[in-house]
Amino acid sequence: MELPEKVNPSIPLIEQLPARYVPVFTRGCINATLRGVPIRLRGIADREDSCQELYRAAFIHSSLGGYRQRHFVLGGFNCLIGAVVDRPGNIDLSRDQSR
Repeated sequence: MELPEKVNPSIPLIEQLPARYVPVFTRGCINATLRGVPIRLRGIADREDSCQELYRAAFIHSSLGGYRQRHFVLGGFNCLIGAVVDRPGNIDLSRDQSR
């Protein structure tokens, strides 16, 4: 996923993600916080090497220690890298497909 080997706690995590996943994580975190229910996303992200990544992600909102002012979102993410395949009749998965 091209993450840094060690997370730098002085830099927001969203700035350490590959650019192709910033919208996925932003949308997942915001929707989980606003809706108060687990959010699942899936889709395809284009890579710079002309391959694509199929991804699935889940985001769950929670409050830290019962304090309503301290919010955080737990997330899970996995992906599979593959070559670009263009077949007639394929569903367009170029955008996130929320479930």
